[in-house]
Amino acid sequence: MAIKKIARNLCEPCSLRVGVGCPVAESCHTDAIRLGEEGFPYIAYADDCDSCFLCSLDCPNGAVEVSARMALPLLTKC
Repeated sequence: MAIKKIARNLCEPCSLRVGVGCPVAESCHTDAIRLGEEGFPYIAYADDCDSCFLCSLDCPNGAVEVSARMALPLLTKC
């Protein structure tokens, strides 16, 4: 699973919200994150997450935790 959690205690109305929208849910191109009835994002389809990290970058409150699907190789000097 790539998206680990959305910390509800950190999720609060922010300057990026438009109406009941949320930048976290709006940035998810795989629809893994959706908005609940109260307007807060939740993980709807965790297996669809492709670890693009847009949701974590778009959340100004740091409420989203995402991990890479696979270990990334370390870059070394050539």
